[in-house]
Amino acid sequence: LDTSGSMSKAIDTAKPAATSFIDTLGQEDSISTLGFARQVSTLSTMSADKQAAKSAIGTAVARGDTALFD
Repeated sequence: LDTSGSMSKAIDTAKPAATSFIDTLGQEDSISTLGFARQVSTLSTMSADKQAAKSAIGTAVARGDTALFD
């Protein structure tokens, strides 16, 4: 999930899209959620707990710069 400052207006649209994607996963699927801005951060670890991934997405905040050409 892009959590850079440039997403400050769009993150409220991106979050439901990301959680909708999680809803398409099967029971046997696992997911990890990552946020990226200046650095990549783990929002939720690899798990079959899809609600934990959705909660992590829900708490993501857009701020900071995007690291380009690093």
